[in-house]
Amino acid sequence: MKLLHLVFAFLCLMMLVIPGFSGIGNISQCFKARGICYQHRCPDRLKQIGNCSRKVVCCR
Repeated sequence: MKLLHLVFAFLCLMMLVIPGFSGIGNISQCFKARGICYQHRCPDRLKQIGNCSRKVVCCR
């Protein structure tokens, strides 16, 4: 039973780390988070913090 709790906690932490689960789901939320929308992927110097739309990512 303890193992089940440990696995559940691990999965919850992974969802927080995975880009796209950060709560940024549209262009206005991206700009409020001081991000910039790029198609497909972020440039080398930036990190993805969410999604602006289906094929557009939010980077900062």
